Amino acid sequence: MAARYGGDEFVILLPETDKTAGQVVAEEVRKTIESHLFFGREELPTKKVTISVGVSAFPEDGADSQTLIQSADKALYKAKECGRNMVCISS
Repeated sequence: MAARYGGDEFVILLPETDKTAGQVVAEEVRKTIESHLFFGREELPTKKVTISVGVSAFPEDGADSQTLIQSADKALYKAKECGRNMVCISS
């Protein structure tokens, strides 16, 4: 299930998926968005749309939704700090 979480943030829930498989899915989504020819991309500084992704998994990164979101958010900011357009998993 995919949903807008707020502003320009989205969450994708992958039940019964471990962190490694979640990372694989996130990387596939990232590559798909990066290679898509979005309308208006010519106006962007890099001429393409990219995403940064943070991945967390239950139960190792949190036993409740709030903690899982915080873990994914921390990994997301790590991806942004490391240059953007990448997937980082929570540690």
